[in-house]
Parts: sequence; C-alpha cells; structure tokens
Amino acid sequence: MSCKNRCLKYLKNHSGVWVASGKMQRLAQQNSTYTGSTVSRDLRKLAEDKEIEVKYIKGHAHYRVSKTDNGHCLKWFDEL
Repeated sequence: MSCKNRCLKYLKNHSGVWVASGKMQRLAQQNSTYTGSTVSRDLRKLAEDKEIEVKYIKGHAHYRVSKTDNGHCLKWFDEL
C-alpha cells in the first residue's frame, strides 16, 4: 500500500480527531520503510486535494479527514 493511502486510512480510522504530522511521521518510521519527509509530503498532497483538512497549531500541522464525506455520497449513488 502506498504511503499516501496508508496515511488516509489511518486518518479515516481516527475520524474526527486532529492528528499531529509529527506523530504520523514517527509511526511510519517505526512501522514501515517510509521516511518522515515522505509522510509529510503525502499529507500535504492529500490536503491540497481536499481529501483531508489541515490546521496549524503553533506552527505544527495537524490533519483529519475532511468533513465532506465523498465516500458516503458515492455509496448513496451506487444504491440507486
């Protein structure tokens, strides 16, 4: 699984909770071969694509899944 997909999956599993970028970087380094810079870059890309939200607290990025749930809309559409 790509780093970007793993980050998104982790944030979806912790839905509604702001997670510090540094925490995700440490988890990735401890549990995979991804570097902290790879995680940081992929999180920024996800935020640019509006798949996740970002806020800065004292200069540190925190991320969570976007409140707009595109998956829910697609599921509803598929059920039509």
